Amino acid sequence: MKKKYWTKIASIFMCIVIATICVYPMGKMGIWAASKEDIRLEGIDVSYHQGSINWSKVKAAGIDYAILRCGFGQDLVNQDDSMWEKNADACTELGIPFGAYLYSYATTEAKAVGEAKHVLRLIENYDLQYPVYYDIEDASQKKLGKEKLGKIAKAFADVIEDAGYEVGIYASYSWFNSYLTADVFDNYSRWVARYNTYCGYEKDYHMWQYSSSGKVNGVSGNVDMDYLVGTNVACEVAEVELNQEKYSLKVGESTELEAQVLPKNAFEKEIIWTTDANNVVRVEDGTVTALAEGTATVKATSKESKDIYATCKVTVSRENDLPQITSSPAITQTPTVTSSPAIDDKNTVEPTMEVPATIAPEPTTGSVVTSVPTPEQTTTMPSATVPVVTPTPTVTPVVTIVQTKMPQATATSTKTPQTTATAVPTKMPQATTVPTKMPQATATTAPTKTPQITSTVTPTKVPTVSVANVKRFTYRAITNKKLKLSWKKVNGVSGYRVYYYNTITKKYATLKTISSKKNSIEITDLAGKKLKPGTVYKFKIAAYKTVSGKKVFGEKAGLETVTKPDSIKIKSISRKTSTKATVKWNVVNNGEGYAIYLSTSPKSGYKEVAAIRNKTKATYTISGLKKGKAYYIRISAYKKLNGKTWYGNYGTTKKINKK
Repeated sequence: MKKKYWTKIASIFMCIVIATICVYPMGKMGIWAASKEDIRLEGIDVSYHQGSINWSKVKAAGIDYAILRCGFGQDLVNQDDSMWEKNADACTELGIPFGAYLYSYATTEAKAVGEAKHVLRLIENYDLQYPVYYDIEDASQKKLGKEKLGKIAKAFADVIEDAGYEVGIYASYSWFNSYLTADVFDNYSRWVARYNTYCGYEKDYHMWQYSSSGKVNGVSGNVDMDYLVGTNVACEVAEVELNQEKYSLKVGESTELEAQVLPKNAFEKEIIWTTDANNVVRVEDGTVTALAEGTATVKATSKESKDIYATCKVTVSRENDLPQITSSPAITQTPTVTSSPAIDDKNTVEPTMEVPATIAPEPTTGSVVTSVPTPEQTTTMPSATVPVVTPTPTVTPVVTIVQTKMPQATATSTKTPQTTATAVPTKMPQATTVPTKMPQATATTAPTKTPQITSTVTPTKVPTVSVANVKRFTYRAITNKKLKLSWKKVNGVSGYRVYYYNTITKKYATLKTISSKKNSIEITDLAGKKLKPGTVYKFKIAAYKTVSGKKVFGEKAGLETVTKPDSIKIKSISRKTSTKATVKWNVVNNGEGYAIYLSTSPKSGYKEVAAIRNKTKATYTISGLKKGKAYYIRISAYKKLNGKTWYGNYGTTKKINKK
């Protein structure tokens, strides 16, 4: 009898041990499971069912990553997971790596494409580090057959992969064995759910959901538990892309190269920048500065692997020198002559004239110097100012024109060219001034008319800089005192500048200048003053390029935003009858109204039962309650702006006792 008693006790004890191993939450089971599974990291997957999660406590509990449900079905706002943004924002803020999953109802490829678009809309402004998982397990999909299910999965994956993300498939162990058996599923990472002491799925998989009843500090109630199996990271880097393959700079100029790690949800996104010619360029975090004339190769290498990189060839030239202008000496007292040298209007004329200047005798009023051309040259010269002089009686002045080579000139006009000639008396002291350098002039011959010779200076060519405008400038009210601005990245720019509207000066002022690598900014204060709940704020943004040390900006895009209103505090609940209950709360002046939610469970299942469109009202009577049943109530204030409603965080959740 005694022996049987101890045998029974031992049997009960063993049952408890085995049961504990099978259901024990993360952190403990891994010691046993590691003998069959190559476990690396521990994570959780959540949805709105978990309610509000304290992610700081989750991180402190040792959770390495999270997979968040973003929604279900087609691309409709009412099919977004109501806790997606809150969970994604918290993981982003705390640095918890996360991925996303969508529950599928698709029965055709077209519906699968719609579900993929649903995911892309929600993950667009987030930095994922785990795959986008397609959850295929709905009862309506069982009858489709393995080939059809494979086509649906591929239609979803093609859209996600074309957008630059890695795709994974989630399903149970039995679904992978019975329904998701098409060859196409071998192309995607598998996340297998099997609540056992080991997964045991025969084909490749990288994540195992081992329990649906885990307990983690920071999460109320049960939570799904997961292991990352067989690798340190879920999404490995496949390639690195640069926005430029070749680029030209002048000494002193700089540009910013933009590197893109693919897939976009790769775990390791850090880039190591190097160059093979440090004396030609300096590269720092993607910013390339030209130091000296020459060529250099700039290399962007993934930190994950030295074999994954992209390069850009940079050519550096010297700054162009300005053309030097040399002026000829002034020639005064040019007499009138009768002809000019003939210019062939069919050919480019390249004369060079050596003009002797004459020191004329003292002029005497009333007399004119007469020019007598030589028999060989009878030319007509343009008029010049003629001084009145009295020559010596026996002296006959003669015009001497010596025609040699002049600086190259090209005819540019149809007018008669001006040629300088000087009357030289035959017996007079001569002082000859010969121009040393003359400016280049262009001349273009015109038919039938003699062109005018003109001196011009070629201007320095100024490059035209075009800066694209920022698109899809949006925002999200994260809390009652925090905003997040986001925008689509602009290729080939050096960065962005964000401006805010100063309500005191009634003007926009600079808030922050941001690297081109970023496409979002979180704002908690403006000019040292913290943001206020339920308040409208205006912002603008412009992209810029740095050219010769100066910023050239594109046009500014504007955005009007609003913070969430304050949380609600429920003051009292009175259930006067079995079907009615009256609730009272504090007034929130920075909201526009209130939404009242009711559920029979304290953690999930809340539905809106009333919308109060009066911010001064602070009481409401709920009707339609069932006798003998308890309820739970939540209230949030809301604020509307430009057709969008922002709800404040829930305050306290109160119980309506049964009656």
